[in-house]
Amino acid sequence: MRSLLVALQKGRLVELTGSDKRGSLELLSNLIEAIPSVPPSLDIFSMVMERETHANTALGHAIACPHARTKHEGGDLLCAAGWSPIGIDYGALDGVPVHLVCMYYVPSDERGAFLKEMSALARAVEKESNMVAILKASSLDEVRGHLLGWVSQALETVVPSTQARMIQIARRAISVPQEEGPALRLVDILVVEEDGVQVFAITDDPTLTHHIESLSGLASSLEKDGMAQVDGYRLVVAERKALSASRMFYKCAVF
Repeated sequence: MRSLLVALQKGRLVELTGSDKRGSLELLSNLIEAIPSVPPSLDIFSMVMERETHANTALGHAIACPHARTKHEGGDLLCAAGWSPIGIDYGALDGVPVHLVCMYYVPSDERGAFLKEMSALARAVEKESNMVAILKASSLDEVRGHLLGWVSQALETVVPSTQARMIQIARRAISVPQEEGPALRLVDILVVEEDGVQVFAITDDPTLTHHIESLSGLASSLEKDGMAQVDGYRLVVAERKALSASRMFYKCAVF
């Protein structure tokens, strides 16, 4: 669900004020078309609506994932999300109005990544508590917080062996007492190098998030040293993956 993460960090989560499906999809299409990497010749809205005529993209449980697949190669899988407090008459098979719309732009060579993201979203939606939280949300910030929680859960599920590997790395990095030592935590860090370096942290600890995202030179330390010191915390890189030429993803142990 890294595309959803980037959408949240880039401000591409908006409130959908009406119950009209067409108007909601047009707004989200405009957000995707405004992304510089999307070819200007593409009419995302028309592509999305054409697909809707063949298959309704509501997943059930108040969520829909409309998408525009293109033959263009290169570029990233992109997402824009909308939250409707009153619900959208989407024509879902279960008859439930849609309250969360995640729209995707899918280049031809990112279809595998798209299917993985859909699978992760489906798993998140299957948890009744997740959707209840969205339905009860009273503000866009509240919805954003819930979705960040989904992303964090999904990333931990995708790489189930990572936590064990992190524990091994942490044990090598510092001496941790068997009984009253600091608890090991996981944090995912996305580094985006576009018009400067931006660092985004996924964690349920707002204080840790603030420290990580405000630390100067963190990206360089993670890349060169594989670890960093953050105001009393130590980060140790356990996994790293280049998502694109300008995006690097790190999964870290925090102690």
